[in-house]
Amino acid sequence: MADNELLRYAALLAAVSFLTRKKDMYIIRKREEVAEIGETQEILRSNNYDAKAYVINNKDSSHRLDRTIEEIKRIIVQGSRNPDVRLKAVELVQDCPSKDRRCEITKIFDFVKQKLHFISDTLDIETLIKPHRSLKLIEDGISGGDCDDHVILLGSMLRSIGIPIKLVLGSTGYIRGWHHIYLQAEVEQGKWVYLDPSLKAKKYIAGIEHEGIVKRKIIGF
Repeated sequence: MADNELLRYAALLAAVSFLTRKKDMYIIRKREEVAEIGETQEILRSNNYDAKAYVINNKDSSHRLDRTIEEIKRIIVQGSRNPDVRLKAVELVQDCPSKDRRCEITKIFDFVKQKLHFISDTLDIETLIKPHRSLKLIEDGISGGDCDDHVILLGSMLRSIGIPIKLVLGSTGYIRGWHHIYLQAEVEQGKWVYLDPSLKAKKYIAGIEHEGIVKRKIIGF
């Protein structure tokens, strides 16, 4: 292959890789960052460009939160149907006894807690990463995400092997409003456990929530 052809091929691969990364991220912005766009206008959306940005009025924090929660739920449901996400979940629970949900939950929880590094979002911008993308980043050794991304990856993997989950919004009381998100999973009929893989201290195992949480909101789906 000629040098020029090699360069063109390399450029094509780079472009495809760039577009693929964009398809795996969702962005929710504050209004003044793109003030020329309408208050809740979706400014990035097409079949070929799946990075989505929503413009939300800063004064309406509940609107911004509602939009974020709906996106998280949607990404989890779609992610749980991704073959790569299910395959990884199945791989992780291979040593568990059949139908032992507690073991399955613990194995997947420990994987997300240990392998997905906690990295905060860009200042004042909410980003949501699809679970198969997070798995690829983990594989490449450059993973990172905040509590939203931990919830998306863990929730998608649990749902992919039939384990019901709920979202949990938490508050420590020191910051106004809801400022943390984690999960509940049904370990057995009617019995739910808290799961917060974004807490990296050893004491926060499966079943333990942040000790500073003073109020919570449970969201089923």
